[in-house]
Amino acid sequence: MAVALIITMMGAAQLATKQLYGQSPGVVYVPLVPSYESVATPVATLADGERVYGLLGRIEAAQMRRYSFYLTTADGGRYGLVGETPEIERQLGTLASGAPPVMVKVWGVLSGQANAAREPVIVVSGVLSTDAPLGVGAAAEPVAIVKFNRVNLHAEPRESAATVGSVTLRQACNITGRNPVSTWYLLACADGQEGWIDARLVEVQGSTAAVPAVAVAPPVTPAATPTPEPPATPTVRTFHGWRMEMYDNPILSGEPVAVADVPAIDFNWGNQAPSPSLPADGFS
Repeated sequence: MAVALIITMMGAAQLATKQLYGQSPGVVYVPLVPSYESVATPVATLADGERVYGLLGRIEAAQMRRYSFYLTTADGGRYGLVGETPEIERQLGTLASGAPPVMVKVWGVLSGQANAAREPVIVVSGVLSTDAPLGVGAAAEPVAIVKFNRVNLHAEPRESAATVGSVTLRQACNITGRNPVSTWYLLACADGQEGWIDARLVEVQGSTAAVPAVAVAPPVTPAATPTPEPPATPTVRTFHGWRMEMYDNPILSGEPVAVADVPAIDFNWGNQAPSPSLPADGFS
C-alpha cells in the first residue's frame, strides 16, 4: 500500500504522515535539527535599486579600479560612487581629494548589489561633507522624505515666515533641528538648501529623539498704530423762531457767548442779564 509522507515545519519540528485511501493520519515527533534553530538573523543590507538617503561613510579616490571614487561605511560596506550629473561627479572629485579622507553623506540609488560579479555602486544624486564620526549607529541620523510634489522651506518654524527654498516629492534631507514640540523640522538638503518644514509634510526615517530642539523667538507683533479720531462734525442747529446771538460787549464784537431760539422779539429782563454768560449791563 502506497503511503505519502508530508513534512510540515512546525514549532516542535512536527512531522505529519497521512496515509492514502482514507486511512486516518498519524503524527510522529522527531528531534529538532540544531541547524534549523541556530540560523542567525541576517543583517539588513541595501537592496538593488533601493534609494539611499544620507548614507554616512568615508570617501576616497581609487586608481586602477572599476570606479574612481569609493565610499566605506561603518559596517565595512564598500560602494563605488558615480555622479548622476557632471556637476556631482566634480563634487565627488573635490571631496575625495581631501587628506585625510573626509566623511560624507550620500544620496542616490544602489545598483549592482544583486550581481556578485560586479561591485555595488551608488549613482549619486547628492553628496555633503559632514563632521559626523564613522561608528556604529552613525548612519541612523534621521532623514525627512518629502510627501508632496512641492513644499516650501521657511526661515522660521511657522507658515507665515519668509520662504527660503523648496523641496520636491521623495526628496530626502537630513533633520538637523526641531522646534520644542516637534511640529517643525529644520532640514539640511544635499543641494545646499536649509530651512524649516511642517512635520506633517514629510515622512521621517530614523529616530528624532536625539535631534536638538532649537529655541525660536516668538514672532514680533508690530505695535498697533492708533487710528486718529475723525474730526467732530459740527451739528447744524435748526431754528424755529428767531436766532438770538448774545455778546458780552455792547458792539457785537467777536464770537457770541450764547445763542438762543426765541419765538418773538419781546424781552423784559429787568435788572438781570438774558443769559448767565452775560453781564447785567453792557451786553449786545
